[in-house]
Amino acid sequence: MDYNKSNCKYRRVHHCLSLFRYMVAAKDIKEGELILKESPAILGSTIEGFHICFRCCKPLKSSVQVCQNCGIATLCSKDCQGINHCDPECVALKSSGLKAANLINTPQVIMPWRCLLTRKYNEELWNKFLSMEAHLDTRKDTLIWNSHKEYIEQPLKSLNLLTDEDLEQNIIQRICGILDVNSFEVRIPQERSGNFTQPEECLRGVYVQASLMSHDCIGNTQLSVDNDFVMTVHASKPIPNGEMIFFNYGNCLKGTYERRQHLREGKYFDCVCRRCSDPSEMGTHLSSVKCKKCADGLVVPAIPLSDVYKTSWTCQSCATVYKGVLIKTTLDQLQEKISCRDPTDLQQGEELLRKFNTFLAPQHYLIIELKQNLIPLYEHNLFDDWAMKRKIEFCQDIIRVLKIVEPGISRLQGIRLT
Repeated sequence: MDYNKSNCKYRRVHHCLSLFRYMVAAKDIKEGELILKESPAILGSTIEGFHICFRCCKPLKSSVQVCQNCGIATLCSKDCQGINHCDPECVALKSSGLKAANLINTPQVIMPWRCLLTRKYNEELWNKFLSMEAHLDTRKDTLIWNSHKEYIEQPLKSLNLLTDEDLEQNIIQRICGILDVNSFEVRIPQERSGNFTQPEECLRGVYVQASLMSHDCIGNTQLSVDNDFVMTVHASKPIPNGEMIFFNYGNCLKGTYERRQHLREGKYFDCVCRRCSDPSEMGTHLSSVKCKKCADGLVVPAIPLSDVYKTSWTCQSCATVYKGVLIKTTLDQLQEKISCRDPTDLQQGEELLRKFNTFLAPQHYLIIELKQNLIPLYEHNLFDDWAMKRKIEFCQDIIRVLKIVEPGISRLQGIRLT
């Protein structure tokens, strides 16, 4: 089945200068209704580069086979039945003049090179890929630009895989920009991760149609990717005809500053959604701290769409004004305590939670983060009534926030309900 053409009647693509291209509902879409089902156009390892099987994308730790046809593509076994190393790519690789050792020694170039290779055997895919936003002007001469130049462009140039025109047009920088801006994180199926040294590492996949979804910190879709890397997009809540189809690019349980910083650095835009614009974050107070003067009030940023740690914060009860830099210093110290704590020490975690409750709003994102870290420790002691009650309490606290920042059908809510 061609997953990339399913359910087109539910969506249409619009254009505007500020959003480039975006997706809107072409009809009223019910909660839970399938919007999109799509196979990845490109699938590979993260920007750091680690070896995967070209066919099934299984991480390769030590034993590496080479495709018998092209003699270049690395495989988990000669009999691998994966479908991600197609015959046209195999032919293109064989004619490239490369040797398997070239890719084995420079794994970080593999995904950009496979993208570039599509122009030789799949012009339609290549043109679709190039139509995606790369933010070249914004990225030029930045740290990420220089890193890609040193570790990806230069090795490919030394292998004579780039033409003078490619270099003049910054084609590798454009490919890397498209990958950085448009890729989705794709988890490796557990049965394929084996004893990989870093099982938390994820793949990244380019899904051309799914990338058209705009961002909102309160999305209206839920994404899932199956073991064959096919992505399905369902409506997490009803979407009226003509409404934009949104996906949250970031972590919904982070504070406004942290979310906006992540989007600015990775996606090159400043989010101005209703949650980011609200000092209380829709009443969740995920970024708020307790007022030292009146004790009962919560302190919120005065200008939430600014660099909030360089502007003032105000208590909603007594109107006391605080400098943002002082808020930042306090949060940095508390974040450091989370990082330095023994993750297996339940008592230490509880003591840290009591300390956090002195300074932070009850649903502050650092408190939510700490509670999420503590829940697995309670699960090891569920024969203890206190541990069971504590786990249930923390899960309810997290769900209460998720119902606001990730309403409707929610994978995160489902996890906390189990």
